[in-house]
Amino acid sequence: MNHRPSKSRERVLETMSRLSFPSLPGQSISGLITEGLSQFVGVDEDDDLSSFACSLLSDLWETCLRDKFYTPIYLILDLYEFILARSLGPPKFSLVERFLPLATRTIDLVAVPRVRLVSGAKVDSHLLECINVDQILVLMHGMAFDASLNVESCQAFWKKMEFEFTLMMLNQSQPLPQIVLVLQMLGSSVMAESFSIVLDDPEKQSTLEGHTIDRLTTLLFERPEAPPGESPYEDHEVATLQIETIRVLNGLATTKHGSEVLAQHRTAIGRLVRLLHVSVTKLYDLPPTKHGVLDEAAKGPEFSTIHELTSSLINLTVRLIYHLLTNYGDTINLREKLMVIPGGHHKFLVSLTRLAFSEQLVYEAGLDNEALDAAHEILDGILSPEEGEAVVQAIETPRGTTGTRVSTFG
Repeated sequence: MNHRPSKSRERVLETMSRLSFPSLPGQSISGLITEGLSQFVGVDEDDDLSSFACSLLSDLWETCLRDKFYTPIYLILDLYEFILARSLGPPKFSLVERFLPLATRTIDLVAVPRVRLVSGAKVDSHLLECINVDQILVLMHGMAFDASLNVESCQAFWKKMEFEFTLMMLNQSQPLPQIVLVLQMLGSSVMAESFSIVLDDPEKQSTLEGHTIDRLTTLLFERPEAPPGESPYEDHEVATLQIETIRVLNGLATTKHGSEVLAQHRTAIGRLVRLLHVSVTKLYDLPPTKHGVLDEAAKGPEFSTIHELTSSLINLTVRLIYHLLTNYGDTINLREKLMVIPGGHHKFLVSLTRLAFSEQLVYEAGLDNEALDAAHEILDGILSPEEGEAVVQAIETPRGTTGTRVSTFG
């Protein structure tokens, strides 16, 4: 009752006392809240004031959507967030089940126009003032991770989520921080027999999981568009998004089910190879760091960050490719997988060879031994003795001459 939003001197209920729903013109929203709270009895041992209040706020939120009266939504969510933050445990799943459809319907009001509008067009400014998508996604994010602690609750959460909503929020037209939040939520969905949306129809479940991987691997090469009026995203922000995406894919590969879906996907391995090739090539175009001191060629500290992020991205990508080829090589037609990208076989050999014979000096600083050993082992497994010899001869200063990594191709 005494809560004030951040940076506001006025209590939420005071602000709501001046607002009324079009369908209830004679009653202020604050009056509806106080009247609703007065009906709390609390005689049921499973009942508590926090859950009761959140349920009441959900009723008001639904009325906002029904009446297309969006002004109170940010105030309702501020109270909702305040109550959950002070609750002793995670929200009851009955509240989550009510919250998710309201959340997705509300975000759709802002997110759908972003995808549909031509570049440069603006979403209704009134909607942007009333609907704080970041705030809603943060609440969903917390609920998703609470649910992930238990298999049953995780399944229930992802049965309630909408597939179209999830993919829409991974579109490059959405703000980058929001894409990252949904990526992290998606990472929490990984279970032994499924990931992403959970359906009762196994065939449809398989189809949607394939679409999810397709969207994730496409996101690795897209550059999100900053909202109109904001500066374009910096390279290090885009690199961070790529790392978050590859982490989700690595998370899928922690289960047998997820690994098999990745291995069988028509384009996933080819796109991972393309990402590896682009990242390894990029590494030599970025000003490196030496002993933590920025190279003189760099123009600012953000350049060293990009170099470090690119190295991390390479390490994660190599490990994922190694995992798939090592454990599912018998079922993977590598030549076929590489044909989905132009020059796939060449990019595969060039990027892995560069890594296998890396000295980890200057431009290659940040590449870890595990990734380099993995690259070397992949080449050992796929090259004939003659091909291996040709690769070794193509390297001017092979790692094997230093005695730190001996070539065993073939």
